[in-house]
Amino acid sequence: MNLRNKISISLIALSLSFTAIHANKNFKNTDPEKDKILVYVLKNILTRGHFVVKDINDDFSEQVYTSFIEGLDPSKRYFTQKDLKEFSKFKYEIDNQLLEDDVSFYNTVYANFTKKIKNAKSYYGELLAQPFRFNKNETIDIDYDKVPFAKNENQLIDYWRKQLKLNVLSRVQNKIEKQDAKIKKDSKTKKKSFKYLEKEARAEVLKKHG
Repeated sequence: MNLRNKISISLIALSLSFTAIHANKNFKNTDPEKDKILVYVLKNILTRGHFVVKDINDDFSEQVYTSFIEGLDPSKRYFTQKDLKEFSKFKYEIDNQLLEDDVSFYNTVYANFTKKIKNAKSYYGELLAQPFRFNKNETIDIDYDKVPFAKNENQLIDYWRKQLKLNVLSRVQNKIEKQDAKIKKDSKTKKKSFKYLEKEARAEVLKKHG
């Protein structure tokens, strides 16, 4: 795929994300007329020459499917392989759905995504309630292109735990460095313990995610 194609797919995914968000507002009480308008607008965007470089076919459908999911969950902290199995039924149907003014793919994926966001809040709330075990030897792969989606909810929670642990540790390290610099300038500066700084960092990370 050349650069022009890559840019095109990104713009398509962005347009679809916008459509999904707005289509989902009335998910419990879907308005067919509103859906038709949304799809009409989307089709106009996709048929502009400088946006579209591929025919609307199964190949197009597969790439939009992948781009849309990766756009919603680039760090793979929400969807599991079980979710992807559910979504995969739409993999080669997006082109047909567009032609039929159908937004069920976007509604299904985005509804799942919003549910996962709510679940994640309970995950990191519980994980940040207690100090992390920094004496435990662990690794985390932050190359999200290579990291697979979690197999299940338990593995997903463990992804969150490691990421939050890394975030807290980074903040603690930054606090220690700033504290050491202050002490160097003023020896009377009161030194805060690692335990205190770690608790402070967890509260900051929780606030950031909350």
